[in-house]
Amino acid sequence: MMHRTTRELLNAVLYLTEMATKPTLGNLMGASSRTLYRTQMVRLEEDEYLRREKDKSGKWIHLLTSKGILEAVGGRHPAEAWSRPWDGQWSVLLFDIPAERSRERKQLHAWLKASRFGCIQRSVWISPDPIEELLREIKPLSKHPDSILLLNGSPALEIGGQTKNIVKAAWDFEEINDGYQHYLETAKQARGSRTAAARAEEHGAWLDAVKLDPLLPQALLPSGYLGKKAWKTRC
Repeated sequence: MMHRTTRELLNAVLYLTEMATKPTLGNLMGASSRTLYRTQMVRLEEDEYLRREKDKSGKWIHLLTSKGILEAVGGRHPAEAWSRPWDGQWSVLLFDIPAERSRERKQLHAWLKASRFGCIQRSVWISPDPIEELLREIKPLSKHPDSILLLNGSPALEIGGQTKNIVKAAWDFEEINDGYQHYLETAKQARGSRTAAARAEEHGAWLDAVKLDPLLPQALLPSGYLGKKAWKTRC
């Protein structure tokens, strides 16, 4: 997973490319940090998060690639995630990993959270995404594949808002909205500021909020969800 400070650097590039008047990266970061950031910029180019091209005056400038933009916004593009189709099927992951294999359990938990699964019970997790994609990612995670079971299905009875009840049980949208509310307040305070500190604080608040959010398809979003309002502010 990309280090948070590296994501902040990508966010700085994103910020610069969208400004009408563009100060230099060095001016924004401070003289003492310029050598470090030059080194990071080279590495990000090598990893294809950045590309260089000449502007109209003939100067070389850095621009984010699509891969770089994705990392700058938190690893998944919210608008694309909300607009993806959902066929009404849930991918359900169940596992039975003994306590003595704690390292394997921790790795699986970390992957489930990073993949935005929702927890129904301690060993039962769900995702609205297709089972085929998840199978490819989960196979390398366990030395004992028979300990993990991945199923595909829908609620037995789709009555009384059953899907909404599943979403409510699997993800804590009160906590998610609290994160977005904090981001909106931070963004309001930072509005109009071009300092690195203000930009980093806003970006940090965004990352803290979006990492909690499963970014569900539109059909599954609960009422009162603040993610779209926060994304509009972010844009």
